Amino acid sequence: MKKPLSKLLFFVTFLFILAAFTVFIAFRMKKPVAIDADFQELARKLEEQGLTENMIPGTPLELKRRFGLLEDAYLKVLYYEPVTYMNVEEILVVEIRSEAEGDEVRESIGRALETQMKLFENYGVDQYGYLKDSVIYRNERYVLYAAGAHTPEAVREIRSVIER
Repeated sequence: MKKPLSKLLFFVTFLFILAAFTVFIAFRMKKPVAIDADFQELARKLEEQGLTENMIPGTPLELKRRFGLLEDAYLKVLYYEPVTYMNVEEILVVEIRSEAEGDEVRESIGRALETQMKLFENYGVDQYGYLKDSVIYRNERYVLYAAGAHTPEAVREIRSVIER
């Protein structure tokens, strides 16, 4: 009689650990992308100037879904995602370690932009305009992507910080 009881106890323990791990992963993916201290000041400026209007702090899950990028794979990430799926306004700044990593991030952003343009081409005229006017910029240390009503102002503000 002891064997079935120990198997049941093992099974219940295993299920509990699995459930706890699943909850941990789910909550980690839903929290906003961690903003590094250097980017906190930039994020504050963007928000104060209204340049993140129609955006919310991005989550690691959305960063992965939209661009195929993992938050922990790069030195720093600042990401604002669209408020809804019918909106394309977003800002992404990634600090990179190498030229190859920069190429990879830029290509990921390019693929995501192409996909969005195909989706919004025929029915989201105002949103499609934001995509057409979006900016992908790269220097030695950063890759920047911005799309939205305030793209020129946001790019100017971000570049003033990342080009110091």
